Amino acid sequence: MFKKLCGEDGLSRTTLVTTFWAGVKLEEGEQREEELLTNSDLWRVIREKGGKAFRYQHKNKASAKTVVSHIIESKLGPGILQFQKEMDNGKTTILETQAGIQVNDTMEKLKMRYQTEIEDLKKELEEAKTARNNDVKQLRKEFEETEKKLQKVMRDRELLSATKDGLRGRMRAKVVRARHGKCSIM
Repeated sequence: MFKKLCGEDGLSRTTLVTTFWAGVKLEEGEQREEELLTNSDLWRVIREKGGKAFRYQHKNKASAKTVVSHIIESKLGPGILQFQKEMDNGKTTILETQAGIQVNDTMEKLKMRYQTEIEDLKKELEEAKTARNNDVKQLRKEFEETEKKLQKVMRDRELLSATKDGLRGRMRAKVVRARHGKCSIM
């Protein structure tokens, strides 16, 4: 997008400045700088078109002066960027410029990617709800089974506190109900 915004002439007048040299070892910084200047499509093209790269040392007036002097002395001038040329007729929209087309294409790809992600997340959410419902059903079943076990323990515990006569009475009642088909003995 930057290339399309500037055009060939604008790229030749671009000044690249690296910063934060104090935060890294010199060898590491030089390696990163070299990667930018050779591997980065944008930085490599800017250098090929005549753009210059400088190192700015934080709070170092000489380093700042070097960058500013280059800009002033090279007489980069107020050249017109490609974007400005394309917009010059007053009828061209930003979307119709090369930079606008590039940005729009990138935005369309992002839009499609995010729509796909949203759809995937909706599916995952539905699956999670279903799984959670199944989990809730399973938990409810386990709760009911545990509740039944607790009630049985409580009934059995009552038996521990019953007297001999109380146990006889319970057994007689169960036998009577069993004869009438209303309950089992156990």
